[in-house]
Amino acid sequence: MRGNIHEKLGYGAIPLFLFLLCAFFGRDVFTVITGYVGIAACLIYLASVLWTAQTAPRGERD
Repeated sequence: MRGNIHEKLGYGAIPLFLFLLCAFFGRDVFTVITGYVGIAACLIYLASVLWTAQTAPRGERD
């Protein structure tokens, strides 16, 4: 995926906020579980973006 680091972090942070709302304000079990799974997925995505930004050689960073 092309784009700078701020765009990529935004792609993970916006859904993270929505999943947090689902996890804490969900009315049924399915919504809450979906929220927690979504939070985990967003955190893994954000960690991979930050890891790639730190470890990739300068010419290979997107």
